[in-house]
Amino acid sequence: MSKLINCKDCGNQVSKNAAACPNCGAKIKRTSVLTWVAAIFIGLLVFSSVMSINSVNTPSVEPDALASASSEQVVVEEAVKGDEEIIAEPPTIASNWQYDESVDEMRGESSYFAINKSTNAATLDFPYGEGVELSIIIRDDAQHGQDILFAVNKGQLFCSYRDCYVSVKFDDGAVQKFTTTEAEAGSSEVLFLAEDVASFVEKLKNSDMVMVEVNFFDHGNEQFKFNVSGLEWSRF
Repeated sequence: MSKLINCKDCGNQVSKNAAACPNCGAKIKRTSVLTWVAAIFIGLLVFSSVMSINSVNTPSVEPDALASASSEQVVVEEAVKGDEEIIAEPPTIASNWQYDESVDEMRGESSYFAINKSTNAATLDFPYGEGVELSIIIRDDAQHGQDILFAVNKGQLFCSYRDCYVSVKFDDGAVQKFTTTEAEAGSSEVLFLAEDVASFVEKLKNSDMVMVEVNFFDHGNEQFKFNVSGLEWSRF
């Protein structure tokens, strides 16, 4: 039984093999095999053109390029990780010690000094005023041996023959009194430690912060703070 189709003119059902519609006499148009082949061929050409355009617009990625990008990412991640580790380290405290050497060219001898200046300053009455600083000085002198000096940049340190000392506190330890003597030249700006110098130096080496209290003539006591960490002294 032949397949029926609708006539395009009258809509009546007609056999697809009929030459004309029996109702209205209109000719029945058929699509030839050649027409179908041509349509398929044109469709393939259009599809091929679209794929070619997409291929040109899409950049090709070589395997070596992918490996290089992956390697660079690893390097960046390691660098960032390294920076995080550096930042995580606790900050170090800079040493406040200064070192000096004095040469006696005539005798061919040298004297060595380690000097630490107080981190705070005091204010005294006229004529000294503000900015009074105390220094701890470790000295290894070719003629006089090793000493520890407490020296102010201005003012008069008080010292009597029965009452001459400084009070010192190492870190959070107890306050200790250390006997001192005046300078032989009579300077009122310097006091010399009269006790075991080597022992005092060891206390400085094992401490981070030190407070020293001295007595000023016609003024009273003043306290000075020192950052003594990082002392390098081995002349004993």
